[in-house]
Amino acid sequence: MLTRLAARVCVLPLVLLSCQSPPDISGEIEYFGDLYNISVGLLCDCPQELGYETGAECDDALGGVNVDERACIANALDGHEADAQGYLGCMNDALDAYVACLEDNAGCVAGWNADCTSDYDSARASCSGLDSPQRDSFEACLP
Repeated sequence: MLTRLAARVCVLPLVLLSCQSPPDISGEIEYFGDLYNISVGLLCDCPQELGYETGAECDDALGGVNVDERACIANALDGHEADAQGYLGCMNDALDAYVACLEDNAGCVAGWNADCTSDYDSARASCSGLDSPQRDSFEACLP
């Protein structure tokens, strides 16, 4: 009898842990979309630097992370929320730094965004924790 009770006491925490719901990553997805859109807006402040005639043309070409893209990201990461939370945290940190860099280097001087973009690409490439299929699905959601 004591052995069965001890076994139940030992198994109960495992059962409870396995029943936990995945973390809610909707806030990380929203923040990513907001930062992404801010970065596009900052880049398109100097559309000629990117090869576009107008800011509107630049915005249309670069696109944004809107409702459909955010839903796509949520679907791509569904079932992998724990890993995605760390990955999105890293991506959001990279975008935070990118936006700050773009804000500091405005002025439409030739090449003004190159260092920022290079640093962002390096930071983004270093984000890990998400398996390739989910990372590929995430990337496919972006404009």
